Amino acid sequence: MSFVVAAACGAALGTAAVLVRAAFVLVTVRGDSMSPTLRDGERVLVRRSRRIRAGQVVVFAAVRRHRSDPPWLVKRVTEVEGEQFTVAGDNPRSLGSAQLGVLARADLLGVVVRPVTRRAAP
Repeated sequence: MSFVVAAACGAALGTAAVLVRAAFVLVTVRGDSMSPTLRDGERVLVRRSRRIRAGQVVVFAAVRRHRSDPPWLVKRVTEVEGEQFTVAGDNPRSLGSAQLGVLARADLLGVVVRPVTRRAAP
């Protein structure tokens, strides 16, 4: 009987781990576009979602022109209208929708929940 209970608990924990992994992902910030809010090398917890509002920091698929371009970008949402949104980096010298154009919700990975690791300031 205890084996059955232990097996059921193990299966439940395995299912919970899969659900958490499906809902959240860790992303490493590359570059200074979100400085000083987020620094290069910092890891952030991202909740997979397409529900966003202005002011939130999001991760979305980048248009890759070169192999060395990152697959994802981290930016702050400036405006949401229907299925489209615009972004800007917190660093005034970063790319934003002025260069990237209007983005589609379908390109969203999710919303940054919080930093997981914080690198020391240089």
